[in-house]
Formats: sequence, structure tokens, C-alpha cells
Amino acid sequence: MMPSEMAALEQDDSDGIYKELPLHDDNNDTSTTTHPHPPPQPMEESHTRSFVKGLTWRILATSTTTLIAWIITGQVDAALEIGLLEFVAKLVLYYLHERLWTQIRI
Repeated sequence: MMPSEMAALEQDDSDGIYKELPLHDDNNDTSTTTHPHPPPQPMEESHTRSFVKGLTWRILATSTTTLIAWIITGQVDAALEIGLLEFVAKLVLYYLHERLWTQIRI
């Protein structure tokens, strides 16, 4: 899309419909396109959301690590120990990583 074709959305308070408004009016065209839904807003990353995301990922990743450790060692106890250590360490690291990224503006 060319910069001259870019548009902004403005909500009409009377009907809740968003209208596309041209940013550059090169040919004095005043037509608009309506959108029934507002544009999606970025998800805010809360402490709870970061923790739940980390937990669900860790369950999947730890299951994989434990299975691989069992295949390599042939010992269930060793595989479970490796999996437990990996689960705790990486859950904490993931949470800290997520919280750090909430401070970075790119």
C-alpha cells in the first residue's frame, strides 16, 4: 500500500462503526469505507499471563526433555530428575525473560 493510500480509522459515536478516513487527500475524494469492528489492540502482558504461558510451555518442553533423557539413559528415575530440574530452571528463566521484555520498547 502506498503512503498516499494509507488510511486512519475513526469511530462514529452514533453507531459504533469505524470508518476508514484517508490520510492524504490527493484527489479530494471524501469517500469512506466502514468497518463493523474496531482494530485489534495489542495484548497487554500481565504477570499472571507471563506465568501461565511459561507454565504451559514448560509442561510441553519438559515432557520432551524427559522422554529424550529416558531414551538416552534407559533409566526412568534419571529422566524424571533431569526433567524436574529442567522444568524449574527454565520456568524461572522464561518468566524473567518475559518480564524483561515488557521493559523494552522496539
